[in-house]
Amino acid sequence: MHRIVAPLLLTIGLTACGGGGNSGSTVPGAVALPAPSTASSASAPSAASAASAPSQASAPTPASAPSEASAPSEASAPSQASAPTPASAPAVVVTSILFEGDSTVAGVGAPSGQSEPDDLQAILGIPVTNAGASGADTEDDIQGIEPYFPSPLATRLANDPSQIVIMNYGLNDSLKVTVDVYQQDLIQWVSIVRSFGKIAVFEEPNPSSIDTYLQVMPSFVSAMDLVAAQLNVPLVKQYDYIQTLPNWQSMLVDGLHPDAQLYAIKAARTAAVIKTLM
Repeated sequence: MHRIVAPLLLTIGLTACGGGGNSGSTVPGAVALPAPSTASSASAPSAASAASAPSQASAPTPASAPSEASAPSEASAPSQASAPTPASAPAVVVTSILFEGDSTVAGVGAPSGQSEPDDLQAILGIPVTNAGASGADTEDDIQGIEPYFPSPLATRLANDPSQIVIMNYGLNDSLKVTVDVYQQDLIQWVSIVRSFGKIAVFEEPNPSSIDTYLQVMPSFVSAMDLVAAQLNVPLVKQYDYIQTLPNWQSMLVDGLHPDAQLYAIKAARTAAVIKTLM
C-alpha cells in the first residue's frame, strides 16, 4: 500500500524561473535624469560661444574632442561582456554520479557489468554508482522503503558525494499509482535532490512490448516530460527513440528489460546529456 504524497506546488519552480524581471524597470528612469542636464549644458556652451567673440570659433577645433569618440570605442569594451559566457560553465566539477531507478537501472537482462550505469561510467570516465532496485518506484526511493532502500532519499544523499543524480522510474509506478501521484512524486524527488545542491536528471523509461505497459506508459512518460520542462530538469529522452530502432522488441529479453546492446544504446544517449552538464 502506497501513501499518496502531498502535492507540491509547481509554482515554486515556476516562480524561481520567472522572477527578477521587474528589478530593472527603475534603471532607465535613473539614467534619464542625467541626460537632460547634459543636453542643457551642451546647449549652454553653444550659446556662450555664440555670445562671445567669433574668436572663440577656434573652440570648434577642440571638436577634435570627438577623437574622444575613441571613448565610445571603449564602450565597445562592453562587447567584452561576452567574457561572462564562460560563466555558463558548471559551478562544480563533476567527479561522480548517482544513478537511481528500478530493475532497468539495476541491469536485469544483461550480464554482470553491462548495465546502463556500467556503460555510462565507461563512457564518462568517472564513477557512476548503480542504485537501481528491482521492483522499486519513485515513492519507494523517496521514503526509503525496504527492501528496496535502507533509508529515505534525503538521508542517503546527505552522505553521498555525487554532484549529479539520475533517476529512471515509471515502469513500476505505472502499476502502483496514478499519473497524478507519479507527477507529484517526481516534483518531490527533484526538490529533495536540489536541496542538497545536486543536479537532478530524468531519464525516460524504456518502452515495453507487454500490453499492460503499452497501454499506460505513454501517459507516465508525458508526465515526466512535463515536470522536466516545468522545473528545467535535464531530460534523457529514451521512450520514443527506442521505438524507432529496427526490431527494438528483440532487444528486450523478456518484453521489458533491455539486453546488453540496448543498455549500451541507452547509456550513450544518457552520456550525451550528462556531458552538457560537465
